[in-house]
Amino acid sequence: MNESPLVSIITPSYNQAEFLEQTIRSVLAQDYANIEYIVVDGGSTDGSVEVIKRYDARIAKWVSEPDEGQSDAINKGFRIATGEIVAWLNSDDVYFPDAVSTAVRRFQQRPSLGLLYGDCVFVDRDGQFLRYFTEVEPYSEFRLRNCTDFIMQPTTFFKRETLLDVGLLDASLHYSMDWDLWCRFAESGCGVHYEPKPLAATRIYPETKTMAGSRPRLREIWRVLKRHRTGLWPHAYFGFFATEVRRMLEQRETFSLATLPLAPLLFLLRVANARNILYDRRRRNHLYGIRRRSNLLLRNATIHIPVYRAVSELRLSLRNRYGGSEEAPQKTRVRITGQEQPPVMLEGRDTRHSFAFPIAEAVSRSNAIRIELEFERVDRSGIAAALDEVRLI
Repeated sequence: MNESPLVSIITPSYNQAEFLEQTIRSVLAQDYANIEYIVVDGGSTDGSVEVIKRYDARIAKWVSEPDEGQSDAINKGFRIATGEIVAWLNSDDVYFPDAVSTAVRRFQQRPSLGLLYGDCVFVDRDGQFLRYFTEVEPYSEFRLRNCTDFIMQPTTFFKRETLLDVGLLDASLHYSMDWDLWCRFAESGCGVHYEPKPLAATRIYPETKTMAGSRPRLREIWRVLKRHRTGLWPHAYFGFFATEVRRMLEQRETFSLATLPLAPLLFLLRVANARNILYDRRRRNHLYGIRRRSNLLLRNATIHIPVYRAVSELRLSLRNRYGGSEEAPQKTRVRITGQEQPPVMLEGRDTRHSFAFPIAEAVSRSNAIRIELEFERVDRSGIAAALDEVRLI
């Protein structure tokens, strides 16, 4: 591999002007210079083209024309990309500032590597921290093809040569095309590497395909599993099915829920997912000191947030979860991007406390903020506090 290989990054977009500029800035602000950036717009009418034109001098290639959906747009970018390493970043996601350089180093160290993925942060519509993608796992071909899609797409980078060997995205898939591609990488026998480091942030809001997919998404998951699974039971389908049932119950979609064949499938769900339940209990993956699939903080917790806009203040809301005496306040050390802040005190168990910290201009310009919390006390499970909110103003 070259000392500084060309990395091609494709951004598909359609009527995403609300987010597109931050996505573009996150690519252009990378600390790795040799990037071929390609934007494939589907003929937007919301001002997206004007956003693209503002960065025309730094975008290698861009087009705005009707396409047949996201997969088709990404494939257009793949076909014109010339980089040795390729990735795609959707128009509502952003990179951490050292994502590309991190990936390049790993590809240089492992010539047989075909696919790399890392850790991901969920943010809301405004780019505020929600949680980590704690479902990420070290690579296992069996679990990828049978149990769960533990690879978060915005964090992936792959060899263009390997991509051409396994084939481009299946344009007939709209929700699971990335999982289908990862399974084809796995079947090819190429090296796959998990990088335990935040590489990207993905937005979660009601209009996203994943949130709005419902049963069409389940049908696609079944298609992908039929193609790639190696075991008898489709563990992943039952897992995603359980998630969909939970969503319907939370949103009180009683009519839709009644139309699902619940009894036999939930029975199979218990049996088929026993392996996943045991695996989850054994692994107990708490990313960066935050308990899996929750906002509970361990003694030491770190919150990473990519920021591609000006911010001047950080607002942090915490709840003391220490199980000892309610009279004993919880002392907390706070560091923001390495800068020590005055310690804060959490008094009273399960009482919300909000704090504001100024953000220096230099920290804001760094395009990433790291909040380190160190708690004085923890309960028997190691939990110290609950995170209510992180907000950048």
